[in-house]
Formats: sequence, structure tokens, C-alpha cells
Amino acid sequence: MHRTKELTTRDVLMTLLVILAMIAISLPAYADEDGSTESSEALHEEALLDSPPPPPGDAMRDSDRPKARERLQNARQNNIERFQDARATSREEMKEFKETGSQKRQEFRANVQEERQELRGQAMEKRQEMRATAAENRQEFKQDVQARRAEILEQFDGDAEAAKAHLKEMRDEKKAEVMGKRDQLRADFQAKRDEMREKAGERRQALADRAKDRLGQNIDRIVNRMNTAVDRLGTIADRIQSRIDKVQETHDIDLSDAQAALDDAKSQISAAYDDVAFVKTVAEDVLASENPRERFGEVRDAIAVVKESLKSIHQALRDAVEEIKAAAGNAANDSEETDEADDGEDGTDGEDGDDGADATDE
Repeated sequence: MHRTKELTTRDVLMTLLVILAMIAISLPAYADEDGSTESSEALHEEALLDSPPPPPGDAMRDSDRPKARERLQNARQNNIERFQDARATSREEMKEFKETGSQKRQEFRANVQEERQELRGQAMEKRQEMRATAAENRQEFKQDVQARRAEILEQFDGDAEAAKAHLKEMRDEKKAEVMGKRDQLRADFQAKRDEMREKAGERRQALADRAKDRLGQNIDRIVNRMNTAVDRLGTIADRIQSRIDKVQETHDIDLSDAQAALDDAKSQISAAYDDVAFVKTVAEDVLASENPRERFGEVRDAIAVVKESLKSIHQALRDAVEEIKAAAGNAANDSEETDEADDGEDGTDGEDGDDGADATDE
């Protein structure tokens, strides 16, 4: 029963293949007169390619393999030809586009050149018109002056000297009027400039005052930090002094060198307070001057002196601590040597392992 079902499926597939082949063969009969439909062989080939593959049990016959290979080769050749045609078309379009772009550029340049020439011609015409207008104005002015002179001479009954005096008087009046306007303009300009300078000076003074305030606040912070540093070093010096006093009370140790270093540190601490106060004094003097920016180097120098003092105090305190350690170490070494010497005198083993007493047993 399974074999019968297999044969039935194969028969159905073969029947479908035959129907598709017959449809492909009959399609050329319905092609248009302009040849828009493909050949029957190509359609048959596409139908075969689009048709479902045969069942696994049906192998291709040997007689159909050459035809299938030929169809595949034809299809590949058609694809290659279509690709070549498309590439050739693309190249032609690109060439045409380049030629069109070159023509457009040339046309654009020609149009720009024409417009430039046209603008130059218009400018030349405008210049000539202005020159002609200026010449006409000069001529009209001369005519007006001559007519005015004639009127003045007529007014003075042909007395040329009186006419000249009248013209000179008119010129002087006109000149005085012009000079008055000029002086007034200069006075107004000077007043505005003085007002602007005054406002600018006020703004600069306000900015300078704010800058001085900020600078003074910064200097106050620096002075406070330096005083704090000196106070901290003074606290350390007090702790070292307390240690020296305690060691001297409980142990017979010579701490004179440590005390000398500590005394030097204490004297430098007192001087450091004066240096910090001097920084404050210098800063106040600089801020009260006309050019604090130019004199601010004095404040930097005073601060540098305080920094060097702090370094020197720190080194003196370290020297005092080192002297305490050295004295304590020497005292410990002396104590060990004394103990060893005592061991040798009382008959016990000394350093060499022999008895310290006389060898009476011999």
C-alpha cells in the first residue's frame, strides 16, 4: 500500500511538470507583434527552473543531462550579457552626465563673465554720468556766482570796491558761523568724551576696589594658614619639651644637645610670628597704594620669608627629636656595658666566658 502511495505522488508531480511545459510552449503564440514576450525556449527554461525538484526516488535520466547543462549555460550567458549591457548603459549615462556637467560649468562661467562685463559697463556709465553731473553743477555754480556778483554790483551802482567789501563781509560772517558750529561740535564732543572717561574711571575704580577686596581676603586666608602652621609647630615644640623634662626626671641622661636644638626652634617660632605679622603689614601697604599689581611682588617676598622660617623650624624640631633618640640610645648602650662589667667583677661569667675572680682552684 505504501508503494502505491509513492507511485501516486510521483505521477502527480510528473503530470504537473508536463502541464507547465505545455504552458511554456504555448506562450509564444500569445506574444505581441513588437516581440515583448520572450522565446518559448527561455520560458520553458524558466518554468523548469521554477518547478519543484523531482522526488528523491526519481533520478534524472542520462539523456536529459546534456539538455539541462545547455539550458544552464544559456541562462548564465544571458545573465552575463544582461550584466554587460547594464554596465555599458551605466558607463554611457556616467559619460553623458560628465559631459552635461562640463557644459553646465562652461555655461555658468560664460554667464558670470557676461554679467561681470555688464556690471563693469554699468559702472563706467554711472561714473561718466556722475562726472557729467559734477561738471554741470560746477558750471551752474559759476553762473550763480557771476549772477550774484552782477546783482551786488548793480546794488552798489557799479562801485566795485564797495561790492568787494560787502562780499568780504559776507564771507567773514559765513566763516564765523562755520567756526562757531565747529567749536560747538568740538566742545560737545569733548564734554561727551570727558563724561565717558569719568564713567570708565568709575568702573575701573569699582573693579579695582573689588579686586583689592578679593586680594585682601586671599592674603587674610594665607596669613591665617601661616599662623596656624606656626601654632602647630609651637605645639610640637611644647610636646618635645615635655618629653625632655620627663626623661631628665626619670633617667640620668644628658639631653643638652636636644634642649639646645629645641631652644633654637622656639626662638625661630617667635620670629615666625613676627614674619607673619610683617606679611600682613606689607599687604595692607600694597593694597593702599595706587598700583597694587606692580607692588604685589613685595607681598610674595614676605610670604617666601615665612615659608623659609617654617622649614627651618621644622628642621630644628627634627634635630631635637634626633638628639633625644641618640642620647637615649647612648644611655642604653652605657647601661648594657655597665651591667656586663658588673657581671665580671662579682664572679659570674664575663664577656670571655671566664670567671672574674681569681683562679684559686688551681
